[in-house]
Amino acid sequence: ECRTAVVGESTVVFDFTHGFRAFPIILSSAIDFLCRAKSIRVEKVLYGAWEKGKPEAPIADLSDFYIINEWSDAVSRFVDDADSTKLKEVSQRSDDYQAGALKDPELLDAVLALTSSLRNAEANYVAQKAEGALKLLEAAKARSDKKIDALLADLIIEKFTAIASEPTGRYDYGYFTTQIEIIKALNSHSLYMQSFTVMMEFIGSIGMIESDVTAMNSKKGRERYRADIFKNMIGNPEPAWVFKTGADCEMKDKLYPFYKKLD
Repeated sequence: ECRTAVVGESTVVFDFTHGFRAFPIILSSAIDFLCRAKSIRVEKVLYGAWEKGKPEAPIADLSDFYIINEWSDAVSRFVDDADSTKLKEVSQRSDDYQAGALKDPELLDAVLALTSSLRNAEANYVAQKAEGALKLLEAAKARSDKKIDALLADLIIEKFTAIASEPTGRYDYGYFTTQIEIIKALNSHSLYMQSFTVMMEFIGSIGMIESDVTAMNSKKGRERYRADIFKNMIGNPEPAWVFKTGADCEMKDKLYPFYKKLD
């Protein structure tokens, strides 16, 4: 006999004390399905450990096993879809002994910042935020003696290591290779609009290579005016170039020798 009782609008208690043969396995699949399809919250999963000849039987709560499934689902969403909302949600209602290292507030904030930066195509900040999040993950692994912490953390580390780097503040080789990895990551998450945005930034940044300003943290380096003019030069055949202001024409003339070298 397997019974379910509705405790709240989306909270359910399951009891499968007398589940026969394969039925507990079927019920476990049903629980996982309802968690995903109906967004229910499992309050309790109960099992009465009755044995013949013993008048009293302890009742075991097995719901912690299903929280582990939710942790796995949350990390999978983060790795596959760059969606960290489920990770934060599960961390808020699970105990420390269940993937406790991933509950660290500083780590969760760093992970949220990374996914926000990635989804908003903040090309010049993603690598730095990924680097910060991965350092916190490595530290969390070192603090924990639980295998589940290491396994889940390694999934995230493996996925985002390619886009993590310490910023040099310059439009150098490391900057461009990291941008390519960010583009790959966005494509792998089907974030194509953001990917094209980073591609455009990448092309514009090429125009900064032989300029007299290559430091991104300088006032001129942050201006991107030079990059915008370079994108216009690359995006149109030379006979179709139109630069309306004197400043635009002056910048075009400055960039032209480098443009011809690339050509």
